[in-house]
This record gives sequence, structure tokens and C-alpha cells, in this order.
Amino acid sequence: IEYPVDELFIQRFLYLLPLRFSVATLLWFILLQWYRTVKLNRWKKDRLLSESIENIQAQINESLDRIAVKSGSRIHVIQVNNLIHVQACGDYVMLFTPDGEFLKEQTMKYTEEILPPDIFIRIHRSYIVNISHISRIEKSGERQQLILHNHEKIKISAARYQLLKQRLGI
Repeated sequence: IEYPVDELFIQRFLYLLPLRFSVATLLWFILLQWYRTVKLNRWKKDRLLSESIENIQAQINESLDRIAVKSGSRIHVIQVNNLIHVQACGDYVMLFTPDGEFLKEQTMKYTEEILPPDIFIRIHRSYIVNISHISRIEKSGERQQLILHNHEKIKISAARYQLLKQRLGI
């Protein structure tokens, strides 16, 4: 089957071919530049966000000397040096001080990261203690336990006992 070819159609097509090619190239270039701009802006935003998070974490780690705890309508400010120990309570932590106990809505992992490592040590998955409040270490059955200056007893996990001995120079 032969189809009749309209010569006028072919001439118009060939006449407009450079124009069509130029418009297509221009649109492709505009689209490419837009894509690069969007991708670059996202990359810059992600980089700035990660840098600001790192800066905030560094400031927290460098300057943490107190912890604010909300209790009802009051906000208690606990000096880190007055903190005796920290105990896990699910997704919360209980902060023990000479003035009382305070519940804080943060995880043990986060608490361990923000407390100064030269003052505090994690001795169990549920406990972080202030080294200056340790009175002695005793054996209790198969396990070791800490006795604090306030006579409170806290169990030490076997894995963390070695780390505690190193930190105390035993």
C-alpha cells in the first residue's frame, strides 16, 4: 500500500526542522539547569542542617553544667555536679540528687551522651553514676555492686565492671 506524500508537508517539515531542534535543545538545557539548581539547593540545605546539628551537639557537650527538669508547673535546675546517679525508667530517666528525685523525658543513651564522661560512667544498662559519689564496690553473690555515699546499692553489669575498674584505676 502506498500512501500519497504531500510535498508541501515535507517542505514545511524540513523548513521548520532547525527551529524545532533549537526549541527542543533550549528546553532540554533549561530543564537540566533547573534540575541542577534544585539538587544543589537540597544538598546545601542538608549540609547546613547536619553542620548545625553537629554544632549544637558540640555546644551541649562542651557547656553542659546543669539540667532543667519540669515537675508540674515548676522547672528545677539541677547542677550536674550535684547529680548522684541516673536510673532508666523506660523512655525516661530518674535523676537522683541530694535534694530529691526528678523524672526527665529523655533516654539513657542521650543522657549518657550529654553528661561529662570524666565525671559520670555507665555501670549498667539502667544506671549511670557520678564517680565522686562512689563509696565502695562489693561482691553480692555472683555480681558486683556499688555502694554510694548515701548508702544506696546499685548493681554493676559484668561487661561494665571492667570499664569501671579502669576508670577508678583499680
